[in-house]
Amino acid sequence: MAPPAAPAWVDLFGADAAEKERSREATRLRLDWAPSAGATAYEVEAAGVLRALGAGGWVEGLEPARQTVVTLFARNADGASPPSSVTLRTRPPTPAAPIRAPVDLGLWQVVLGWSVDTSFDPQKKAVAILERSLGGGPFQERTRVAALVAATFTDGDDPQMRPKRYRLVVELDGDFSRPGPELSASGPIFVRALRPSQAPRRAVATAPGL
Repeated sequence: MAPPAAPAWVDLFGADAAEKERSREATRLRLDWAPSAGATAYEVEAAGVLRALGAGGWVEGLEPARQTVVTLFARNADGASPPSSVTLRTRPPTPAAPIRAPVDLGLWQVVLGWSVDTSFDPQKKAVAILERSLGGGPFQERTRVAALVAATFTDGDDPQMRPKRYRLVVELDGDFSRPGPELSASGPIFVRALRPSQAPRRAVATAPGL
């Protein structure tokens, strides 16, 4: 007996480009490889750390938006194979949903705000992209701003007041995060007027003895 041969290849899981893209997340990658004859188990090293190979071939606990060298070893009772390596990239992290501001600027104007955690981006190059679905249609880019600052945007080009959905995507060096959670906006926000009894009272000074 002898250790098995190195896997002939290792790559993202998937039969086509679309399926391979689904195998990339912000902190994990799903692998596929050529089985090695005589192997009883496989080990993976990623970013210099030996890691457990999870169910379905997922490698967990990676840094987001990083080029990562992934090395696979086949193993049996006699030892480990030579390494088989590939360089893969994790996605930028998925952003949180935008927030609708509680103000009313008109019957069809929606005021949105958001902020993005950019701790994954030390060079501060990431961009936050606001996408909108109008009346149930596909999502399309509405605006983009540098992700290192909190941002606001007033969306006011739909006098028909169709239902809207908004979400954020983060882009860094041509690579995109998963779309974030959606925010629905189906009409204006009406700010309720205060009744006279609720209005703040103004203090009135009086002279002594009056």
